[in-house]
Amino acid sequence: MTTATASSSTTGTTPTTSSTTTTQPLEICNDGVDNDGDGLVDCSDPDCATDPVCQGECPVGPTFVSLDCRLAALIAALGGGQRQASAQSLAIPVTKARARADQAEALCSKGDARHARAALRHAIRRMNGFERRLRSLTDRGLVPPASSAELLAAAEAIEGDLRTLLGALVCP
Repeated sequence: MTTATASSSTTGTTPTTSSTTTTQPLEICNDGVDNDGDGLVDCSDPDCATDPVCQGECPVGPTFVSLDCRLAALIAALGGGQRQASAQSLAIPVTKARARADQAEALCSKGDARHARAALRHAIRRMNGFERRLRSLTDRGLVPPASSAELLAAAEAIEGDLRTLLGALVCP
């Protein structure tokens, strides 16, 4: 039996085109950073228009979810857009309080109630520092009283819920 094979080859160049697509990073609406590079930060960015933090739809109460959302909203209110250096510096203790609350949640989820309580106490101290600094800046005329009153009300409510959560904390 005989088998025949045929082969053909073509030589030449075929133009090829390649396209690369770059994906625009998404705006994270509660971190105080312009993630997508459009010059707008958090709630000032139209990409965050439907985010619950920017719509003021955070749940209220002494829960980790509520505290995280409200701390993020407070940070966004302090750091959104082009603010004075004094207002931006106010965001630092609130950001640290949020980090401590997040740490407390992680520790509690691992069953470490002792260290979770310590992290919540640190978060409360950070919020106290924020409130003192805000009052000082308002007294010196660096923060308008109307803005200060609104920020203080939010901070005091958050601090109260941090204290309530600290007193009632039960970790699995």
